[in-house]
Amino acid sequence: MSTSARFYCSVAAYLLWVLLASSGPAVAQNQPLIDSLQRAAAVQTDTTKAWTLTKLAWEYRPYNKERALAINEEALAIANQAGFFEQQGFCWMALGNVYNFHEQDAQALKAYQTAEPLLRRAVGSRATVRMAQLHYNWGLLLQDRLSDHSAAIRHQMQAMRIYERLGRSREQAICLNAIANSLWAERWIPESFAYYRRAEAAALSSGDIQVQIEVINDFYSSYLDLYAKEQDPAYLQLVIENLGRGVQLIRRHPEQIQPQYLPTFLTNLAEAHAWQGEYALVRRLLQESNVRAAPLHANNLLANNYSILANIEARQHRAGLAKAAIRQSSHYLASCSLNDQASITQRLQKTAILLNSWQSAHYWSSRYATVRDSLMERAKKQTVRRLTIQYEVEKKDLSIRGLRQQTRYQRRLLLLLGGLALLLLAGAATLIYSNRLRRRLAEQQLLLSEQQALVDRQEKLLAQQQQEQLQLEIDYKHRELTTSTLHLERKNELLLTLRKELERVPESGQQLKPAFRLIDKNLQLNDDLNQFRRHFEGVHPSFFLDLTEQAQGPLSSTELRYCAYLRLGLSTKEIANLLNIEPHSVRVGKHRLKQKLNLDKTIDLEHFINNL
Repeated sequence: MSTSARFYCSVAAYLLWVLLASSGPAVAQNQPLIDSLQRAAAVQTDTTKAWTLTKLAWEYRPYNKERALAINEEALAIANQAGFFEQQGFCWMALGNVYNFHEQDAQALKAYQTAEPLLRRAVGSRATVRMAQLHYNWGLLLQDRLSDHSAAIRHQMQAMRIYERLGRSREQAICLNAIANSLWAERWIPESFAYYRRAEAAALSSGDIQVQIEVINDFYSSYLDLYAKEQDPAYLQLVIENLGRGVQLIRRHPEQIQPQYLPTFLTNLAEAHAWQGEYALVRRLLQESNVRAAPLHANNLLANNYSILANIEARQHRAGLAKAAIRQSSHYLASCSLNDQASITQRLQKTAILLNSWQSAHYWSSRYATVRDSLMERAKKQTVRRLTIQYEVEKKDLSIRGLRQQTRYQRRLLLLLGGLALLLLAGAATLIYSNRLRRRLAEQQLLLSEQQALVDRQEKLLAQQQQEQLQLEIDYKHRELTTSTLHLERKNELLLTLRKELERVPESGQQLKPAFRLIDKNLQLNDDLNQFRRHFEGVHPSFFLDLTEQAQGPLSSTELRYCAYLRLGLSTKEIANLLNIEPHSVRVGKHRLKQKLNLDKTIDLEHFINNL
């Protein structure tokens, strides 16, 4: 649950972002405050009105986007008229926050880019804090929705350095924790842990219990993920000690901590103890987590908790309790995020295998495959969206530079014409004007060429990205085909083993005949092989056609299967298990296949098939 817990507790991280991004307004709609701000704005006439309108827009932001944008535009107009860089930059940042909240990423990026040079030109400590807030918000947008973690780290680092210079350890800890999360997402594990340690030290120095809990949750959830992959006991001991410390800290200061953190910590702690086989303690921790999560409607947490309970009950051979927990987990699963669904369906599949419920295991395996495909599709769309936004921003910047250059040319031309008029040298003036004009046209053509070259590079980058995505899909289909084939092999091998074991049972021939017939029926490969052939031709569309053209005569369906299995790299024994025949028969079939393909004895059949 550690990764899921980090996502679930992003609610608290968002609240901290609110504290950084605003100059005071609360998140929840507060009608008395709105009324007070409107009355104040109605009587104010100087630049104070711009600050008041910005706060008012913040109150409308979650509930009425159009109203919030209109108020921010009004505040920006007042700031522009006053000419104060800090106020202009802050208004642009507030405008970007509205776009950011409503997932209009391109508009949010443009607003943040406009705010940065304005705040850079402002002076004073307040402008410096605004700059830190801007870079932190900018980094969160890149991190959470565009998955551009490298760029997110650059902005969060700038915010962190400002807060470090100002001695604001609370905000510094929040930035360090965000940097560590981005590094962890990029799998830079040593660097990530180094920043988590710095965030933990800064949080302790600040004395803010909420920030301390958030850092502990993210830091040691990452250690729990790492233990699941590397199985280092030292990692597990660190997780148990520090998550336990976090639980005690929350119990001592419940009024200072967001309510979702205690059930989240209890779940992560239960998962850590489950690795040690302490099932009684795991049950108690998960039961308390469920009791605290239910009023919060934390369906992600509840679905995960019941899947863990189902797994440990299955390990202790309590089939009834395990199945009941599976039903409870299924009840909450649909409302979970895709990442949570992936981890939970995998755990439920393993639980079904422990219960020897093969039908249920197949169901959860199919459910996991569907979720995995959705995650891949979402990642692809996210990549395309990020590239599109970058392309649009760069295109607009290039257009602005062209317009500025054109303006400079026009000013120079006017100065030249004025000087020529004063000298009354019509002929010379005409000649100079013509030369300047030709030069200007040449430079404009050069600018247009550069613009076209940039567009060509962007189109090439998009085409390359699409090609990479296509290659990923082909690799995924090939792995899926191989997995399906090996699954078929394991199924046939298991059924053959089961038949042999049943044949050993004395004096039970008549009673086991229905079972033998069922096994023999499931050993028939027509349906499975038809499905296999469709999948195979989806990955290698011209394979069978090229093979038929190479052969001296018609190839049987069995020989075509030999060739397909050899292309997948299966051994003689694996092919025999798949076709329910003896390995000797496979070797004879391969020899005949070489003859039909008119291959010399020195040519290896597998090498020929792989290079076809």
